[in-house]
Parts: sequence; structure tokens; C-alpha cells
Amino acid sequence: MHKLSTAAAVIDESESGIVLRFEENNLEMITERFPSGFGDFLEFAKNYDDKAINKAAFENYSAKNITKKLAYLLEASSGNEY
Repeated sequence: MHKLSTAAAVIDESESGIVLRFEENNLEMITERFPSGFGDFLEFAKNYDDKAINKAAFENYSAKNITKKLAYLLEASSGNEY
């Protein structure tokens, strides 16, 4: 996943998985990091416990909250206060 991806931040914050980060101009990073990253993933999967996931981290990205933010920005861009 690109190192600046919002999804990577959510996965990290929620502790719900392992992210292999790369940069758009340095795809060799994937080749270099994949073996250890895959090992990290296998260890994570082996010890996975859904109770350990920080589910609150997903709340900011729920459809309800994204719609609320979008509505606010649309109202603000039209000159109306929300």
C-alpha cells in the first residue's frame, strides 16, 4: 500500500492488520520488504484476536461520518453555515 494511504493509517490505528508500504517511485521496496512483511503477516494471522482490534478507529470512516463531513463541506463551499 502506498506509504501515504489513508487505509494504511486506519489499519495501523486499528491494529487490524499488517501493511507493506511502498513509494510510487521505488517499487523495489516491495521486493526488499515482502519477505519480512509476509512473515509479520503470518505471525499476525496466527495470533489474530478480533477482540484486540481497535474498532473505534473505523468510526471516523463510517458511511455516516463521511456523509456528515461531505455535507458540511458542501454547505461551507456554498457559503452557508452548517
